[in-house]
Amino acid sequence: MERMKTFFCFRYFVIPFSQISLAQLEITDKKQLIKNIFNNLETKHKIEQYFSKQPYILYLTHKYSNDLYLCKFARQSSLNKYADIGNDIKLVPEDNFPFLYLIIDINKQIILIENKLNILGKISTVRNSLEKWFQPNINKFGYEFKLDEISHNYSFWQYVNSASKIYELYLNLKSPNLFGGNTDAEKMLKETKSDLNNTETDLHFKNFKGNLTIGDSIKSFIKYIACGGGFWRLKATIPGKKEKTYYYSKHCIKKASFPQDFELIYTTLKDKIEETIKNLDIRPGDNNENKNNKNNNS
Repeated sequence: MERMKTFFCFRYFVIPFSQISLAQLEITDKKQLIKNIFNNLETKHKIEQYFSKQPYILYLTHKYSNDLYLCKFARQSSLNKYADIGNDIKLVPEDNFPFLYLIIDINKQIILIENKLNILGKISTVRNSLEKWFQPNINKFGYEFKLDEISHNYSFWQYVNSASKIYELYLNLKSPNLFGGNTDAEKMLKETKSDLNNTETDLHFKNFKGNLTIGDSIKSFIKYIACGGGFWRLKATIPGKKEKTYYYSKHCIKKASFPQDFELIYTTLKDKIEETIKNLDIRPGDNNENKNNKNNNS
């Protein structure tokens, strides 16, 4: 069997955090905020952002189309190496640039992050670093950049249906700005956003006896999250597993696979990448996850 290079699948949202400002009035399409960053990247070939006094660098590796890019995301660090200095051997610091690949679709607002976690840490660390990297060019226009996993909708219901006790369900939902659908979750989020100008909504349900009932009323919320619109956390007892265990949507993240020799052939993979992203681009009102699962790893 051919070895494959794996990528974790994420959706990003560009969400206004302030009331309409002059800066926001300059933006006719929120996607243009991200497009402007990549237009700049095409000119400079790399862009550095500093946080925690450490440089994080985005390099442009290949442009597949006006909306589809392959990049390297690196964190500069120092390695201390023993070096011959003529009459002695001493530790000498040397710059190091560990990186992982990103595939970014600006139109569908999807980012694929290479599974190379020994380089930049666990996936949540990489996600947080990417959010911080994009923020400076987004915040000044009154928007924030949020990144969440695209996960398997059915995994949540497998946990629920297997549980003998359910104690807690926590839902985090990003305010809608992408899907444009009409599901119950989207209607509620639009109304809340209109009234409160919130960027996120948290719903927290508990039953300390473990008798929490989870049914059809939250289906649209779980689907919204699975499409990359937030995350969930479930506390339950499942027979054969430890009692009162927390289960997370981040553990159900979808993955995409490409040939192991990706670095040698990435310029030839445009069709494969576009097809992969098309299959990932499920909206809350769609009913096609089973079809798309055939084209993506679990």
